[in-house]
Amino acid sequence: YYLKVTDSSGADILWPPGGSIAPYTFYVGPLEEVWCENFNSGDGGFTHALLDGTDQEGADDWIYGSPGGLSGDPVEAYSGQEIWGNDRGGGNYNGAYQSNITNRLTSVPVDIGSDTTLILQYRRWLNVEDGQYDHARVYANDAVVWENHSSGQRAGGENTEDVDWVLHTLRLDNLSNPLSLGWEIESDGGLELGGWNIDDICLYRISEDAQIPDTGDSSFLPDDTGDNIPGTQDSGKGINLSPVCGC
Repeated sequence: YYLKVTDSSGADILWPPGGSIAPYTFYVGPLEEVWCENFNSGDGGFTHALLDGTDQEGADDWIYGSPGGLSGDPVEAYSGQEIWGNDRGGGNYNGAYQSNITNRLTSVPVDIGSDTTLILQYRRWLNVEDGQYDHARVYANDAVVWENHSSGQRAGGENTEDVDWVLHTLRLDNLSNPLSLGWEIESDGGLELGGWNIDDICLYRISEDAQIPDTGDSSFLPDDTGDNIPGTQDSGKGINLSPVCGC
């Protein structure tokens, strides 16, 4: 979801600033924790690698530690002191990922037992060029489960530029055990931004008791057409929600 306010002069103000490009996401319903990592006691055993591009200093720029606040990056972690992120700045680093590279951060393998559907939630502070040119991806094993917005236009300009620690919620389906999560940057030869900053990752299973509470108010539940009552996000009359998952 995102919020849009129109002031007395007719100007629209969005929060988060990206609006539909980079909205907030959430989950409604009981969840059971499977695995969490907040990096407060170490790097979590995560690994990283350069997958494509010239192997030079900073090409694989995943760094564990305190954020540096450069190129749109945060100045502090969401919790504790340390995070994983692309190029935290300092020395020869300016806070931005390099051009013409693909690199990826990968979690430890997580034993998810017989679960084939899980909810992933984590805090992100992401700055990446329009997906027409640069790509930020989230992986579940080898499957892409999320990618940044693309305008589909040569002019680009519809960048994903977080300005706070966004709660990013994803439903992961058709999973196999064990599960490894990945965060990737693929860049072209043009504009480079601050890239990924990641903190407080959790995997949850949907509780068997999960159900939509019967409050007697169906005003924000889908009707038979899939539209919401009284309106949708685009109409400005309501917030377009799923009854279970806002992801």
